[in-house]
Amino acid sequence: MHKLKIKYRPLDYLLAIILMVLFIISVSISRPLAKTKAGSCVDANRTPKKFQATTTTEKFTKHTFNGIQGAKKNIEDYLGKKIILNIWATWCAPCLKELPQLDSLKKILRDDKIEVLAISIDKSGGSIVKKFFHLNDIKNLEILSDPSGKILKKIKIRGIPTTILINSKGYEIGRVEGIMEWNSPKVVTFLRRCLEN
Repeated sequence: MHKLKIKYRPLDYLLAIILMVLFIISVSISRPLAKTKAGSCVDANRTPKKFQATTTTEKFTKHTFNGIQGAKKNIEDYLGKKIILNIWATWCAPCLKELPQLDSLKKILRDDKIEVLAISIDKSGGSIVKKFFHLNDIKNLEILSDPSGKILKKIKIRGIPTTILINSKGYEIGRVEGIMEWNSPKVVTFLRRCLEN
């Protein structure tokens, strides 16, 4: 049997090594850049893991819900402000854990022109929310509800709690599905940076 002999020249090894190194460098550089967008919400190193940046052409101004005493409200009522919109319910354990943090966050962001809204999807509406707020010393959040639960379908929510960031023009810029420590210094810094424009 005849063995095939392949001759390798030192330049072939060097070229192969250089190409491999260039490939590894390009992959390691492109990964963080692929996750980074022009805005200040998505930064590969400073963005909370649960945050998902979104781009949408539909304004949130079409979504209605109830204020206190059942008065109809709309995101348009808050236009010009940046909005942190949380969807929750009194029967959702993770929601109950983060609601006091959202209440604290509203107080922290009061001077930043950032509105924190928490809309309950409890079927009992505002009455159960009012009772819950009173029992849990929630003082800063408005009593908002959508007993029909239509908002879940309209804004394509898969589960609660879900929190959506909306810019001052009424467009969604990102969302968080699940619980997050909303009043932690790191998250507050992220929210201010993300909603600054």
